[in-house]
This record gives sequence, structure tokens and C-alpha cells, in this order.
Amino acid sequence: MRARTDPETVATAYVYSQQSDMPNDSVVDRSLTAQASHLKMLLEMAGRFVDSDASTAKSLIAEAHCIIHGTLTPQSRKRSKSRGGLSGWQIAKAKNFISQNLGRRIVIDDLSALMGLSPAYFSRAFKQSFGDSPHSFIVRRRLAHARELLLNTRLPLCEVAIDCGFADQAHLSRHFRRHFGVPPAGWRRRQISRPTRDNATEQPDHL
Repeated sequence: MRARTDPETVATAYVYSQQSDMPNDSVVDRSLTAQASHLKMLLEMAGRFVDSDASTAKSLIAEAHCIIHGTLTPQSRKRSKSRGGLSGWQIAKAKNFISQNLGRRIVIDDLSALMGLSPAYFSRAFKQSFGDSPHSFIVRRRLAHARELLLNTRLPLCEVAIDCGFADQAHLSRHFRRHFGVPPAGWRRRQISRPTRDNATEQPDHL
């Protein structure tokens, strides 16, 4: 049976995890060291998301809270896994990886390897958590980035397409028209012709 750890012990292990000279097993055992390292990762990722994605940051902090108070047990992990979704840190890691790699080809194998999951299981868990397949989610993020570039830069469409990870301008235009009902050049002209106030308050079409 796994021993229950008190918050002070986990917090102490977390402090040690931030030091370069980690103590040996006589001071902090291996399981606590791993637990503290995971706690450190959760809090660092929460810090990165706190301004851009409050719900993800809140989920990561809640998971860290469970670790500190010893309520994230193997049984609770199994229950979470049985529900089919990704954990808070996996969701954050997937979002972060996709955001930082929009300009290149993203394959399921790369994403699943980050989580230590098989591609098939990761795809199912991703859809359970995001309500979308990895491919559809990535396309939507690429389109959201394309709209930002179209609105805030004078880059030609061919460069916008490459910067957002599309194969070429035609590839971007096909997806853009499918999602927004208008080609990117037409969308850009429409935005430029609008008052600045309208551009600032426009809703992101659920992207």
C-alpha cells in the first residue's frame, strides 16, 4: 500500500527538486523526488498559461493541490484514465507544443510521445478532452494564427500560409474558406475597411 504523505513533506521535496544538488535517498526517497518534480512541472506550466488560458492554468493548479495534499492517489489516476481524457498537465503540454510548432508539420506520433502514450490512445483521449480530433484542433489553431497575421501584418498570403504550417497559399485558402465562408484575401480586405474599434472587438469565430 502506498504511504500517504503530508503536505509539509511534499512541499519540502518540492524545494529540494529546485536545487541542483538533490539529496540522496536517505533524506527524500525516490517516489517523493519524482512527485516533487511533477509538482514543479505543473506549477511552471500553470505560470505559462495563467494569462493566455486561465482554465488550463486552473486545472494544473488543482492537480498540484491534489499532489500536495496527498489526494492524487493511484486509484484516482485509474479513474481519470478510465474516463478517457487527458490529465491537466497533458492538456497543457499538448496546447503548448502545438502553439510553439504551428509553423511546421505536427504529427500525432510526436504529440503522443510527449505524453508517453500510444498514438491511438492519445487520439481518443485528446478528443475526449478537447471535443475535437488532434488534426481538427491543429487546423483551427493554424487558422486562428493566420487571422492574426492577416489582421496585424502585411505579409503576403503565401508567407502567412507557410508561417501557419499550411503547405501553400491554396491549402490555406481552402481551409479558410471552409471555416469562414470567405477566402483569406477577402477577409483581410473586409477587416481593413472596418473601423479599428470593430477589429479590436471582433469575436474569434469559436477558434
